[in-house]
Amino acid sequence: MLNRSKLWASGLLIAMFVTGAAVGGGITQAWMRNDDPTDYRGRGSSDRSRPPSYADRIEVDLNLTPEQRAAVDTILARRESDMQQLWQDIQPRFDALRDTIRTKIMDVLTEEQQQKYRELLEHGSRRGERDRENRTHN
Repeated sequence: MLNRSKLWASGLLIAMFVTGAAVGGGITQAWMRNDDPTDYRGRGSSDRSRPPSYADRIEVDLNLTPEQRAAVDTILARRESDMQQLWQDIQPRFDALRDTIRTKIMDVLTEEQQQKYRELLEHGSRRGERDRENRTHN
């Protein structure tokens, strides 16, 4: 009985995670598509082909001086390898959890829904690859 409770709690936790990720992704997409005139890609830039970087957003939102922006860029550059190492440590666990979630979702879908879900995942994968490529060119 206790094991069943733990299973339900784990399932609920996973469902909450998936729901949070979906809602967060939807909000992010809505934010990225809105017609907000704020240009995060450099003052006066019209390059809308890439998402704004963290430094771009705080530069505009906090009205950083050029000297402050240079200092922020230096801070971020110095910590980039630490962030990459952290992600390399965490990524296998994240990928395993994501795969488990996707498998469990597929188990409750019909054949037709499974095909659509695969298409959604593929679309998301291509978008993720584009985002990663854009980040490496910033």
